Amino acid sequence: MVHKIKAYLEECRLQSSRTSDNVSLYAIMQRPMPEPDPELEAEMEAWEN
Repeated sequence: MVHKIKAYLEECRLQSSRTSDNVSLYAIMQRPMPEPDPELEAEMEAWEN
């Protein structure tokens, strides 16, 4: 879930010059999963310990 939201927010920053509609969390979750980010995975692993 974190990956999907992070990817959506990064996409929004790239598209900030144009207006966008409000997007629901459900719509974000229906998108395909992005490729795992090794840096984020390492950070999540560190938090679990």
